[in-house]
Amino acid sequence: MEVEFRNKIEQFLMKSEHKWNTSSAMIKKMNLTQFSPIELDELLVGEYKSSEKSKFRFSTLPSKKSLDVLWGHTDRVKQRDVLDIYKRNEQILIDELDRLAQKNLFLSHSFKDADHVINLAKKLSKFNLNAWIAETEILKYQHINQKVKQAIEKLPFFGVYISENLISSIWSAKEIEFALNNKKLIFGFLDSKLDLNLDKITSGNKVSQEIFHRFFDNHHQVFFLNYPDSEIDKNSDIDQLISWAEFEEIIGK
Repeated sequence: MEVEFRNKIEQFLMKSEHKWNTSSAMIKKMNLTQFSPIELDELLVGEYKSSEKSKFRFSTLPSKKSLDVLWGHTDRVKQRDVLDIYKRNEQILIDELDRLAQKNLFLSHSFKDADHVINLAKKLSKFNLNAWIAETEILKYQHINQKVKQAIEKLPFFGVYISENLISSIWSAKEIEFALNNKKLIFGFLDSKLDLNLDKITSGNKVSQEIFHRFFDNHHQVFFLNYPDSEIDKNSDIDQLISWAEFEEIIGK
């Protein structure tokens, strides 16, 4: 990155009214029309990786309105260990999954639940649903945010594995919001160990709380299933809980 341009970005991040700024915001406020948000992200990531004491810091937590990476100046947001914004290839148990099959369902989940989600994907394949899963679809050095957006927009169905890990994830909440905004048919696969008390489920931070309330509040495009258990709990707080037989009928329409 050219020194003059780096200094311009640095000054903006130092003097901005917000501690964090998305690339989209910087492009608009600094008139950087020669860049797309992804291009600016990649440029800043290069700068970030080029020095152990980079003055730029990113967060993979999405903003309220987007899945963009957030950028800040280290004097304002401080230094701390963060996850890389690029997913690294990891060996996971994907036997019996046809990775070459054309995907038709985005499967949102917490990375902590990867093994459970792989098993769920295997079950869904028996219903002719081939799941798009970040661990198998995003390769090293591919941009997570862009790939996720493209997959949610492209695929006809959106599934989400709902566990304690997911409920505490603002990233997953934003994927759900993006699917709702894109009017996808959504299926929530409820971990059988999850306490279905909605007051507890929606007790996170304000952003995720708002999204999860919308998600669970009898939304017309959302259906829920128990997994791996298939029985329906008649005392559940969730009204749109369906059986797997009903699920097969809905996706076959």
